[in-house]
Amino acid sequence: MVAPGQGHGSDAVPTFAEIKASDRLDEAQLTAFLSAPEHSRMPNLSLTRAEIADLVAYIKAQRKDGRNSGD
Repeated sequence: MVAPGQGHGSDAVPTFAEIKASDRLDEAQLTAFLSAPEHSRMPNLSLTRAEIADLVAYIKAQRKDGRNSGD
């Protein structure tokens, strides 16, 4: 849960490792998705360009076991 007042979360969303493994989301597509959350079911987190770049890099660094490749 990330939004104030959000009553429940959802387990029907992909993990970062699953997003990394997806053929549908390369870095540019993931950046575009995070830059325009009003077009998705994701809440608008008002991320800066730097925060989006950091999040994309973190997602792309995930291993299949869900851990960061730097672990």
